Amino acid sequence: RRIARPLVAASEVTERIAAGDLDARLPVTGGRRDELDSLAGSINAMAASLQQGRRRETELLASVSHDLRTPLTSIRGYAEAIADGVADDPRRAATIVGDHAGRLERLVGDLLDLAKLRAHHLPLHPVPVDLAAATGQAVDAVGPEARRLEVSIERRVAGADAVAYADTERVAQVRTIRLQNAVDEASPTVVVECGKVDPAGRDKVCVAVED
Repeated sequence: RRIARPLVAASEVTERIAAGDLDARLPVTGGRRDELDSLAGSINAMAASLQQGRRRETELLASVSHDLRTPLTSIRGYAEAIADGVADDPRRAATIVGDHAGRLERLVGDLLDLAKLRAHHLPLHPVPVDLAAATGQAVDAVGPEARRLEVSIERRVAGADAVAYADTERVAQVRTIRLQNAVDEASPTVVVECGKVDPAGRDKVCVAVED
């Protein structure tokens, strides 16, 4: 009976875990150090690992959903402006739409690469990036949504040569999403500052979004 009861309990808990109840755990006595106690500890560790993996997948899906929303909003806004004939520069608007369509393709490529996503790792390809120019692109990207919400965006560039060695696409994702968040929440003005900073004697560049 002393052996059978823990085994029955282990069978019941593993069935609950297999059914999706990742909170299920077995009691560990802590007093004895026999095979049954070791089995309970292993099952609990497995459940905790699965629970952590599910949490990471949920966070990743939320992040990717946010990444997808920003370029889609920009594409829709500029496409509507072109269709209505109210775009100030249709050629430039079409270029922005094309850029964001390319970004969507890369995001979908990331989704399809399950090995990278399961490892919670996306590759970085750092190159010299002009943050002042890149910030201007982010402002253009969220322009239609900002106008719809009656939010103005003010750009401030401090000095020149605000160049960083970074992954262009990943920086673009973070920068555009942060600016989109500010536009969604701010009223009536969002200030975007970009320039060189030199804390503690180290040469750095900075992009700040103030809402």
